[in-house]
Amino acid sequence: MAVNDSIVIHDLDIWAQAHYGKPYKRVVEVENHDEEICIDFPKVKAGQATISAIAIARQGQKEKPAPPTPKTTHPTMWSDFNSDILVKTPDSLLPPKSNTSLEVEGKKVRGHMEWDFNVGVAKVYALRWKYYNPEMPRRLRVRITDANGVVYKEDDITFLQTQQKATKRKTTSITTGSQVNAGQYHVVLTGEGIDKMLFDALCVE
Repeated sequence: MAVNDSIVIHDLDIWAQAHYGKPYKRVVEVENHDEEICIDFPKVKAGQATISAIAIARQGQKEKPAPPTPKTTHPTMWSDFNSDILVKTPDSLLPPKSNTSLEVEGKKVRGHMEWDFNVGVAKVYALRWKYYNPEMPRRLRVRITDANGVVYKEDDITFLQTQQKATKRKTTSITTGSQVNAGQYHVVLTGEGIDKMLFDALCVE
C-alpha cells in the first residue's frame, strides 16, 4: 500500500495474518502537508481480499471528536472492530449451492447441539442452519472438528430472533473456513439459551 506515492506496507500477506474469512486491521503513521491524501495499491498479487473501510485520523488534534456511534445502532467504530459478531456469511463468500447437499439431524447433549457429517470431496463447505428462536438474538459459539479432534473452525455467530409462530424459521450460514478433506466431521453449537431454540436439519453443501 502506498500513501502519497510512498510505499508504507510491503508484501502484506493477509492470509498469513488473518486466515480465511477473518478481518485484519492495520495502522500506519504518515506525514502529510497537503490538502489531500492519496492512498493507492500499486501492486496487488492476489485478488480475494476485500477492503471494508479506511479510517484517517490526525495526531494531536484539538477539535472536539465526533460522538461515538451507539452500539445499539451500528457498531462500526474502530474501538468496536474486534468485538464485531458474525451474523451471517454473505452468499458471495459461500460455496455455490449444489444438488449434492447433505442434511443431518442434530441432537442436544448436556445443553448444547451436536451434528456429525461425512463428506467425500475435499473442498470448502457451507453449513446452513434453519432455526426457531422466538425470545431474543443469541450469540452462540460454533466449533468444527474432524474425527481426530483437529479444530477446523471456531467462531461466534449470532442467531437472530424469529417470529413467535412455531412454524417460522430464519436461516444463517457459515463455511468450514478452509478446505476440508474427505472424512467425518463434528459440529458443536454452544451458548446461553440454546435449550430454548429449535433447529431443523443442518444442511452441508
